[in-house]
Amino acid sequence: MAISNQELGKMARNLLGVLEKEKIISVGDLERAMGRKFLVNDGEGDFVSTEIRPSNFNTAALVVSYVRPGVGIPIEVRVNTALEYSTIIAKSCEELDGYEPFGRDNQNNTAKSMTVRGTDVALLCQRLWKIVR
Repeated sequence: MAISNQELGKMARNLLGVLEKEKIISVGDLERAMGRKFLVNDGEGDFVSTEIRPSNFNTAALVVSYVRPGVGIPIEVRVNTALEYSTIIAKSCEELDGYEPFGRDNQNNTAKSMTVRGTDVALLCQRLWKIVR
């Protein structure tokens, strides 16, 4: 499925809703949420999963993935506290301001990323709101 920026915006809104509902406003909150799965009531079967995954230079990242079954992971937020940076990865068939493309899937969606210094969850939420608009 080709993902429009409009559809990506709906997914970002759903992800932000999960973060708000679960009161994830800091890295500590994010750490406590690791290993959990949160269902999104959107009629698509979407969910948000959290896990710790390997990252650069033998470090680990706290990863929040927005998953749409049959499509994959259109939005992923990676927070690396050891190296003090965060990355948002988004996938859509259109350009997205501020994001650098790095790959393409078989459904004509371009994977793109934005890296920010620091691990401020509020700043990451602001960046996600920009996808919504």
